[in-house]
Amino acid sequence: MDSGYPFYAGSFVFKTRFNWGRLLKNKVFIEFEKFDTITAKVVLNKKQAGLVFWPPYRVEITKFLKKGENILEIELTNSLRNLLGPHHNTDKEEKRVTPVSFTDKNNWTDRYNFVKFGLGKIRIG
Repeated sequence: MDSGYPFYAGSFVFKTRFNWGRLLKNKVFIEFEKFDTITAKVVLNKKQAGLVFWPPYRVEITKFLKKGENILEIELTNSLRNLLGPHHNTDKEEKRVTPVSFTDKNNWTDRYNFVKFGLGKIRIG
């Protein structure tokens, strides 16, 4: 397990400041290298730039970007899967969950299985 919130259900907001010094000749995007969340809301300089929930995992930020200091917020929201389970199936992510998913002895492991949730590398460019 990578973090200290294995059963967490809800949202996390990641906030950072960065300086942008280049002229804007082309469109600029925030691109998620890995997408370990259900949705990601991107806010740049207190304006919502977009909501990401399917490929391509990127948001255009050209009109929100300014020369100099910028404030970036990314709010990740996960599902209830890590809170409610099932937690002991050999399949980490089932296509659907039914009452049998919690009692299926043929699909049981003593190890906890969670759906990954977090912010990996992002690229601005």
